[in-house]
Amino acid sequence: SASVAGLSVLNIAGYSSSQNPWSRHWWNFDTPPGWTDYIDQPLERVCAFQWWSANKHVIDAIENGVIDRYMVIKYENLLSQESMKNELAKAFDFAQLPKEAVLNGFKVPAPVMAVNPPGARKWIRRAEVILPAIRDTKIASLARSLNYNINAAHGFV
Repeated sequence: SASVAGLSVLNIAGYSSSQNPWSRHWWNFDTPPGWTDYIDQPLERVCAFQWWSANKHVIDAIENGVIDRYMVIKYENLLSQESMKNELAKAFDFAQLPKEAVLNGFKVPAPVMAVNPPGARKWIRRAEVILPAIRDTKIASLARSLNYNINAAHGFV
């Protein structure tokens, strides 16, 4: 890959563009081990790697005993007022914290940084791009371990 003053130039299809010079130099993602392997990959592969690396890190910490007490909350369970409130109630119970002060009158917060608001199955509009990225062997393996069926696209929320 090319570099400017010792820095790699990003060439991420769907992210880097000549119209936005910052997008050729600003890695606006996490930086787990191996992130530099993705500076010239399409955005959907960068995103799949980001999902994998974050989840893999947490799962490894659980398996190694670094995290010994945890609960699982899936993103798709945070998409509506009712389901988010239910998940938060479970989290407060798990943490042995009083929930009434927070949950009485609770409203889902507005998205802070989103092109489109979060929503169930909004990814399906781009399934032809996203499915090949998540069918990568390491992504698919981790998705299966988290009870996602990547072979049944309509099974995803």
